[in-house]
Amino acid sequence: MRAVWWRRAGGGFALCVLALGASVGAPEPSIDPSVVVYGGDATFAPYEYVDGHGEPHGFNVELIRALGREAGVGVDVRLQDWWSVLRDLDAGRVDLVSLPLTEERAQRYDLVAQTWTFQQEIVFTDRAHAPRAIEELAGVRVAVSPGTLTFTLLTELDASRRPEMVPAENLSDALRAVRDGKVAGAAGNGLALRAAARDLGLDDLVELPLRSVPYALATAKGRGPQFSWVGEALNRLHETGRFNHLVEQHLVIAPGPRTWRDFALPLTLGLAAVVGVGGATIVWNRVLRRQVRSRTRELAQSLAEKERLAASLQDREQQLEVAQGIAHMGSWEWPLGADRVTCSPELYAILGVDPEAFAHTRAAFLGLVHPEDRPVLSEAARRSAEEGRALDIDHRIQRADGVVRHLHVRAQAIVGAGGQVLRLAGTARTSPIASSGSWPSRASASSSAAS
Repeated sequence: MRAVWWRRAGGGFALCVLALGASVGAPEPSIDPSVVVYGGDATFAPYEYVDGHGEPHGFNVELIRALGREAGVGVDVRLQDWWSVLRDLDAGRVDLVSLPLTEERAQRYDLVAQTWTFQQEIVFTDRAHAPRAIEELAGVRVAVSPGTLTFTLLTELDASRRPEMVPAENLSDALRAVRDGKVAGAAGNGLALRAAARDLGLDDLVELPLRSVPYALATAKGRGPQFSWVGEALNRLHETGRFNHLVEQHLVIAPGPRTWRDFALPLTLGLAAVVGVGGATIVWNRVLRRQVRSRTRELAQSLAEKERLAASLQDREQQLEVAQGIAHMGSWEWPLGADRVTCSPELYAILGVDPEAFAHTRAAFLGLVHPEDRPVLSEAARRSAEEGRALDIDHRIQRADGVVRHLHVRAQAIVGAGGQVLRLAGTARTSPIASSGSWPSRASASSSAAS
């Protein structure tokens, strides 16, 4: 699949910064690099939680650390109660969080990258009387944490199917209520429920699926372009297999510690000789099959959701290519720490170069700029890169076929959490200025830095 950086960057950037040349060097590796603050729930195992030593742990924690290492970005993980995390995100004290996506959250936050698919469900311990369908939930007492996604899903059920919801502080409290006979079931994320059930010694749960929901890294509204590196790093983790390793390490729920009670029945069956061995094998196989079916269902749902998103992403890429062709506008991106610039297909067409044969370096792009316009362009681009200013400029290019084209370009600097410029990105479109007329060189740089 083609690189999609230019779609993530939005439409307000520009080509002209490629003319920086030697006047704007890539930033030196920093001893104190920009640090991204990741906020998470301290009690949401196996995704994110504080372990027995007071250290942050879990799938989300190790994933964001791996993404940071892949992109050369420092990561500070801060786990606390979930509502404090969201308040810190809104206040700018936290950069990234992981949360299940809903329409309301999609309006409130910027999606950075989907990492998993949640299976929200209700679990029961009484197999003989557990509801088998959502239609059988009416009047059933279910423990659930108010304000959570699962609570919202249950409240959205019509009255004829809605269970009696009993407030619980967290998943462990909800499962304790089930164990103590106060409620029939506990509702929440499937994996988190099974992890908490394991710690409480509850086995052989009966699961009633509610809904599959995308689980994603998100940031405050308007800050999404700052984290385009996340999607690139995540793709590399998938390609190298390290993502699958993290899944196997953190999202496969291992059995809890065994006590003598766990072995009492197998020992009794063993003393019963051949008949007992046969019965124990059947029971054990049934338990294993249920666990495998549950895990396979969740992995299949996650894979199906990723395939759907990939197909949707490819469709949007194609639509954007068509739109850029109609508008005669191209887009590009240049990370300041690299000498390679990536462009959309339409920009290569505007420049009159073959993307397979073109060098893609800053010098190669600068060589296409009309010699008379290079000084003004270079100075404007330098200010944009060094000061984080937005930029708006007209200049000429001289194609290899001798055609001179006038371009109108806009650029914006993508600034990291530490205030330094990480990358320059933008758009360029053909200008209506006549080729035969005099050239009114124009450049402006906004006084406000991109954030």
